[in-house]
Amino acid sequence: MVPILMDNLFNWMNKAKENVNPILSSIFHYEFVFIHPFSDGNGRTARLWQTAILAHWKELFKYIPIESIIRKHQEGYYTAIQNCNNVGNSNEFIEFMLEVIDEAIDDMIVKQQETTQETTLKTTQENLTNTQIKILELIKENQ
Repeated sequence: MVPILMDNLFNWMNKAKENVNPILSSIFHYEFVFIHPFSDGNGRTARLWQTAILAHWKELFKYIPIESIIRKHQEGYYTAIQNCNNVGNSNEFIEFMLEVIDEAIDDMIVKQQETTQETTLKTTQENLTNTQIKILELIKENQ
C-alpha cells in the first residue's frame, strides 16, 4: 500500500511541477508525512523535499532556512499534522506552513537589511574621525 501511495504522490507532484508554489509544496509535505513511508525520519525527509520543491519554484528558497523556523515552532508543527490527520484534510497544516514560510522570508529580509546597514556603516566609518565614530556607536547602542 505504501509504495502505491508514494508513487501516486510523486506522480501528482510531477504533473504539478509547472504550477509549483508554497501551497502545493505544503500539500506534498503533509501527504509525505501522512503516508509515513519510513520507520524514522519522515518529517525531516518531507521538510527536505519541501525545500527542494520550493527551490525549484524560486531559487531564493535555497537560502531561506524554513527548517529553522519549523524547529522554532515544532509543537505547532506536530499539532497541525495531528489535527489534519483527525479531520482528514491538510488545510491547517498548509496554513501553518505558509506562516512558517512567511516568517522565514521576513527573517531573511531583516538579516539582509542588518547586513546592508552594517556594511554601509563600516564603509562610512572608514571616512570618519574617531569622535564621529564614537557618536555613531553611542547612537547605535541606544536605539
